[in-house]
Amino acid sequence: MSAGTTAAISMVGIGKRFPGVHALKNVSIEIKPGEVVGLIGENGAGKSTLLKVLNGIYQPDAGGVFVDGAPVRITSPRDAFDKGIAMVFQEQLILPNLTVAENIFLGRDRRIPSLRADLEIAHECGSRSRIAQGSSQRASRQALR
Repeated sequence: MSAGTTAAISMVGIGKRFPGVHALKNVSIEIKPGEVVGLIGENGAGKSTLLKVLNGIYQPDAGGVFVDGAPVRITSPRDAFDKGIAMVFQEQLILPNLTVAENIFLGRDRRIPSLRADLEIAHECGSRSRIAQGSSQRASRQALR
């Protein structure tokens, strides 16, 4: 899509149809390494559908997904995770007893040193912004041990 650094993730010409709805029409997005991207739009604009394609929940009817410049076919959330892609769902009441950091790293093996470090950093950030507080912080730190 653009010159320079190879994108960590690219979605090019993505199309997705459902009965009676053309949810995505020729959608493209590129995310460079280290870049943080916000995807905003009105209800029904296709944001969740696009991310579900990226996460392997839906298969695109057109277009392609690329990870580090290589074409990939993502068949499931597990497959996406194995390719370094994960999705934090917008439904907020599924695990209300967990902190934001715990929800983000849910399902990751905490015994892996890099993931332990990531979770600890997320907890530190949450503490500074008062997202993760009190006993839930202590309980999640205990889970790391």
